[in-house]
Amino acid sequence: MKVAPKTLLIFIIVLLVKSSLAQITYQGPIADDTYLSTVKLTKSVTEKITMRIKKRTIAKDTTMSATGTGFFVYRTVPNLGYKVFLVTNKHMIGDWSLGDSLIVNKNLSVSFYTKSNLFRVIDIPLKDVRGKIMDNVHPYPNQSVDVVVIDVTGFIMTNSSNDLAIYAIDINNLISINNLFSYQIFTGNQVLATGYPSGVQIVSQSKPMVKSAIISSPLTSPIDVNMIMENRNHKFVSYNISAKLILIDGYIVGGNSGGPVFTPRDKNISDPKTTQGQFNYVIGIVSAVYNNTGLSLIYSSDYIKDLIYKYSNN
Repeated sequence: MKVAPKTLLIFIIVLLVKSSLAQITYQGPIADDTYLSTVKLTKSVTEKITMRIKKRTIAKDTTMSATGTGFFVYRTVPNLGYKVFLVTNKHMIGDWSLGDSLIVNKNLSVSFYTKSNLFRVIDIPLKDVRGKIMDNVHPYPNQSVDVVVIDVTGFIMTNSSNDLAIYAIDINNLISINNLFSYQIFTGNQVLATGYPSGVQIVSQSKPMVKSAIISSPLTSPIDVNMIMENRNHKFVSYNISAKLILIDGYIVGGNSGGPVFTPRDKNISDPKTTQGQFNYVIGIVSAVYNNTGLSLIYSSDYIKDLIYKYSNN
């Protein structure tokens, strides 16, 4: 394939770096690019703490960190080469709830994999020096959709000297909710989610955990749900959502937010090599635990595709 010089670096980075896979043997239900497209995210959270000192009440802001998940998706754009996007939730790049508009943080810490099979934490800027949201940060415009994509194509090129190994999922493997039946994906099917539940990771390499669930809801669009969520004032409020949603039954907890939910590759026991030509199909992105039901709320891949197709032609 002939690649324009400007996009040659991205072409090399997006492909699996074979040298870094020497000790990796994921021959089962998850393809390498799916598993390693998932990265750990860390954001700063400011909380107001109230203290009583000598009969006086003092309120003090304290900064803490919160962990979550993101994953890389790429698209091949005619005449432009490869575009790579980091996909996650709105609430992972700042302060957001169903009833509160997004306040974007200054930056987002990403645990990138390296070609030496370790990881390096690098901050991706979300705002410029004037406090304006960067042009490559694209939250979904609908307030009730907890999805954002960040174009990291230029960032990867700028940081090419940092030995980064970027693994990304082809956008063609993100399946719209109305097309799931065509891929033999039905209610009751098993799905997998990669991420960092409660911040858990393989310490030296920052590799994610894999959790299992089943699709619980009918695969129709839209689905109407009533969601109870804590708002910016720390009050729990009930919200009605009508969106392209999927509910899954599995113990998906905090830290998995922003991670992909996808189908496992099938494997023929008599021929273990049959998974090698198959794909994991991404059906959506983890957002939140659905009240106290044991279910998790997944936003359909449609929202991710909408943003990437819209902003990858620039």
